[in-house]
Amino acid sequence: MGRVWPRHGHGGRPLNSAVRQHPVPLETYEIVAIGVVIAYQLWVTRLVVTAPEYERSQKWYQLVTIWLVIPLFAAVIAHIALWAVRRSPKQRDPAFISETESRG
Repeated sequence: MGRVWPRHGHGGRPLNSAVRQHPVPLETYEIVAIGVVIAYQLWVTRLVVTAPEYERSQKWYQLVTIWLVIPLFAAVIAHIALWAVRRSPKQRDPAFISETESRG
């Protein structure tokens, strides 16, 4: 072990250089990452299953793609597609007369 210099400046090594933190095993990060992906896929699955915008066959195709074909990427795409469908303006009912048209 080398000589420990005073900590007045930036010279020398730290007093606790022999003490190291134990790194978290990589398996822990992998388990957390897999858990987050599965939780997200479950959430998107719930969104797709409960979506009134999709027909039953389209729901099945999306669920198979989300869980079997390309899991995370397909879940993101399904989530974005459903978000876009819900944000798009609804088709106008031809029998509806707006307030501005009734005055005019």
